[in-house]
Parts: sequence; structure tokens; C-alpha cells
Amino acid sequence: MTGRPLVPLQPKPNTFGDDAEPNPPPPRPRKGRSAVLVACEPCRRLKAKCDGERPSCHRCRTRGQDCVYELPHDAQSRSLARKEIANRLQLENSELRSLLHHLSSRPEAEAHDIYRRLRTTVDPIALIHSIKQAELLLPVGERDGDELAMLRQLDANALEESVIKVPAQPWTSVSGDGIVSELLSSWFKWDDGFLYPFVDRECFLRDIHSANPQNATYCSPFLVNAICAYRSYFSETVETVRRTTKKCLKEQFLAESIKHCGSTLPTLPTIQALWIMFSISFLKGDDRNGSLYRFASYVLFLRTFRGTDILQTPKIPCPYLEDMYGNTTNVDIFDRPFTAASTQPPYVSGAIGTLCRVAVLVSEILTYGQDTKDRQEAGPEQQDNITKRTEFLVRLQAIDNSLPSSLRHDQNFTPSTCFLRVVINTALYAAVRTLHSDIVLDKLNGMTVDDLRLRTSELDIQLMEQYFARWSTRAFSIMAFLGPLNAGTVLVPMLPDERAAQLFPRVCKLMHSLSAHVPLATYVLKGWEAALWAKRVEIPASARPYFDNLDTAREELIEVSTSLVVTHIPPDESILAKQWDDGELGFLLQKWSDMRLE
Repeated sequence: MTGRPLVPLQPKPNTFGDDAEPNPPPPRPRKGRSAVLVACEPCRRLKAKCDGERPSCHRCRTRGQDCVYELPHDAQSRSLARKEIANRLQLENSELRSLLHHLSSRPEAEAHDIYRRLRTTVDPIALIHSIKQAELLLPVGERDGDELAMLRQLDANALEESVIKVPAQPWTSVSGDGIVSELLSSWFKWDDGFLYPFVDRECFLRDIHSANPQNATYCSPFLVNAICAYRSYFSETVETVRRTTKKCLKEQFLAESIKHCGSTLPTLPTIQALWIMFSISFLKGDDRNGSLYRFASYVLFLRTFRGTDILQTPKIPCPYLEDMYGNTTNVDIFDRPFTAASTQPPYVSGAIGTLCRVAVLVSEILTYGQDTKDRQEAGPEQQDNITKRTEFLVRLQAIDNSLPSSLRHDQNFTPSTCFLRVVINTALYAAVRTLHSDIVLDKLNGMTVDDLRLRTSELDIQLMEQYFARWSTRAFSIMAFLGPLNAGTVLVPMLPDERAAQLFPRVCKLMHSLSAHVPLATYVLKGWEAALWAKRVEIPASARPYFDNLDTAREELIEVSTSLVVTHIPPDESILAKQWDDGELGFLLQKWSDMRLE
């Protein structure tokens, strides 16, 4: 069977025209989607295309919605990034479990304290870190033993006995609430009432209880750590922790203060903290760092509070003295009337105003001494110098006569009245410093300059002996250092005078007691010893025990850069000027070190 032959197919007609290419290029392959390592959460939920741009992808920007990425920008891959997140969450979970374990396993009082701190903190993880850091205060192997219990008990006792109770977190991580409360209470009891009244108690406590450093105006971590570092020198609890655990809390508070020093804003708490850091440097005999802190405090003050430098001095600074003193009565730490049930010590309202009046006079005396370059030779200039300095004494006596009975140490003995008398005596020393010892100041009773110096130094010694007999606690004000320093500065050049020799052992005993808390006091004793050695005068036998065991490494003495004057050069002994170098402690310590090497 034969079929019909097939007709060949005709070629497809050309539809591209005459100019079209007979063989057009093949179509390009469709471009695939670019791979995005991490898509944002909105695009990932809708399985929509995301370009991965940050902080907001194109799709989210177009829709005006929030663009959130689960993984960080530097994530190498989704799996690694999620693994890192999982590890972080696991660690956080472990920390929170540890916090719950402490709440359930600690004694009732400690658990309550942890719970109270948990309610005030914004970061519970930081709280558990603080608890663990407190445990690390004890040596390895003993953290769960008797010493840990002792440390906890010390902190609990400190909290119970503190008249002011504050939370340590988030202001400092060095110690717990108890020790911080004790140190801040000590500040407001012993320093706020006279020497350092620049921290407003009510504003400071209101901010510290808010536990919000970012919004605080009168409190900061820098200021809290600086106060704690300063008061640690006078704390029995801090000393007990050092003996028990070998940990020095005052150095830890100081290190924390230094850490905040360079990263804080120029605010009022920063200015206050810098001045406290200067005070700590003074305690240690470190003029080098102290000068930096003091200068920084002044500069920040001028930059922050502009206009104070252009205020004019009132022509009549105190028109009505009775209004200035007002109702000066003894008050407690909270400015309430002081009673037998009040917390010691009392202080007197109005003492700070008198302190300022005396300070202005001292400034005038020192400025006069610099401007006139006092000469000791006989002649008109010498007489003018005596006349001017006598005028200073008359003005000082006028301030003294204006004091009400509540501000007099012999009628109302308080730390405020005691220190106020010491400051008045300091002005007296400055007024007669360059006068010859035999100049007669009171022709009626024949009192000479030396008589006045001896009488005043004896009063300073009596005041501080009475002070420490009344308040024997380790906590005291650094003002207690000024009286013995002034008395010794006067007595050393007068030795071996019999009257000075009788007083010198008493002032050495006071300075030796202070040396347990104030490192500078030890250096002062060494300076006095070096000055007497240069003068070739024997230390009185009854004072000799207070100079024993003062040996210190030579390297340590080299680091003491203080220019504190610890003995005045009598005008009639100018030969010793080069040996004593104006009585500056730093130079005398070098002499002391050389003397010990001989």
C-alpha cells in the first residue's frame, strides 16, 4: 500500500522586516535575587524581599514602619549569630537563677536586703555581680567560712548603726549598703557641719535614694565613691575588713573614683568630688596629684558657674552681727535641736559664717606678707610691719569678741566651737609669724610674741586633748589635725626652751595618735625630727617614744611631694633657712632620709 507523499513545510515567514537580523541573540537569562544574609523581622515574617539595608530597609522605609533586625550588623552568619544570642541568653538565665538562689538560701536579713535592692535597681544582673564581688573580698578557700559570715555581719551591723541608710547600687560596687551607709553618715556627722558644708544633705540623699544616676542633679557615682574613699581613712569597719580579708576598701573606693574622674560631665557633684580628691591627696601627703585635683575643681567651677568672678565685694559685709548669728543653738545631723537622745556629735549653726569671716582675714594677712616682703631689720619698715600686724590682731580680737556664748569653746564645747577656736588661732599664728620673738605686743602685762605663741599653742593642745577625750571614736574630722600641726610648728623652733619642752611631748602624742588614720601625720613627725637634727637639738626624753619605729622605705619618702610647712624659721636664726628650706615637709623628709642613712 502506498500513501500520499508528504508536502515539505514552508519556512516561517520573516516578521522582523528587512532590517531585522536573521539570527537574533538568545534572550538573557532572568537575573536571580541577590542573597541577603540577614533580613529584617517584618520582611522575614511576610517572606518578602529585603535588601538588608540598615538601619531601615527599602521596603520598611516605603511602608513607614519600624525596621528591626534580630541579628547584629556584624553577624557572620545567621546560625553563628543565633548561637551567640543563645549563649548570651543562657548566661543571663544562669545569672538570674543565681539571684533567685541567693534569695532562697541566704539568711532572712540578707535575703530581705537583696530583695530591697532588687526593687530599686534597673539591672538585676548588676545586682548579682555586686553580691558576687562582695563574696570575693575573702581569700580563696575561705569564702564560705567564718570570714564570709564575719564580713556579712560587719556590713549588717554597719547598716543597723548608721543614722543615714542608703543603697550602694547603682552608685558604687565596692561594698554593700551597710559600709556605704556608715561612710556617708560619717561624712555628714563629722565633715558637713564645719569644714566641708558644700554637699547639701537633703538634695544629696534625695538623689541617692532615687537610684537613677542619669537624672540625678546633686549626686553622682564619682561623688559617692570620693566621699567613701575619704571617710574610709576614719572607719573602724573598713579597718576591720582590711585586717580580716587583706582587702583595702579605701584604695578600691579611690580607684573607682579615679575611674569616674575622667568620664564625668562638668556638674556640681563633679566639682565637689574633685575637691574631696584633693583632700584625700592631702591626707596622703601627695601635693602633686592634689594640686591637679584642686586646679581642676576651680576651673570646672568657673566654667560651670559663670559670673561669680565678677561679683563685687559688699561694702558692708556684716551690717548686723546679731542677725548674722541668729539663733545659734546645738543641732543634730538633721538640723533638729540637739538632745540627750540625739546622735553624737552636736554642731552649732552659725559656726560656718564665722569660719568664713576668719578665712577672709587670713587671706588678707597672707596677701600682705607676699606683697610687702617683710623685712626684719630695724627701721621704719619694721615698725610699719609691726603696726600692720597689730591691726590684724585687733580685727581678729573683734571677731572673737562678737561671738555669742554658743560659739565659744569654753562655754559650749562641740566639734564646731573647738575647730572654730583652732581656726582663730591659725589666723593669730599667721599674723605674728614674721615678728621677732622678743617684740612686746601688750605693754600693760609685758606679753611678747613668744609668750603669745606659747599660750596659743598650749590652747590648741588642750582643745584637741579635750576633743579626743570627749569623742574617742575613730571617726573624726581632718580638722583635728590642724591644731597639733600648728602647735608643733611653733614649738619646734623654740626648743630647747623649757616652756616649749614641756608642751612638745603632748603635741607629739596627739600627732602620733593621728598617724594611725592620717598618713601625713607620720611624715610630720619625721619632719620635726629632721628639723631638730638640723638644729642639733635633742628631742625631749618624754617625747622620744613617739619618734620610734618611724622607719619608712626611702623610695616611699621620695614620692612624698608635699610643700606643707611644718616648722617656721625664726627670723633670728636665718642661718638655718637653707637647711630647713622654709620648713617645707618635702625637703625635711629628704633630710630625715639622709639622717637615717648616716
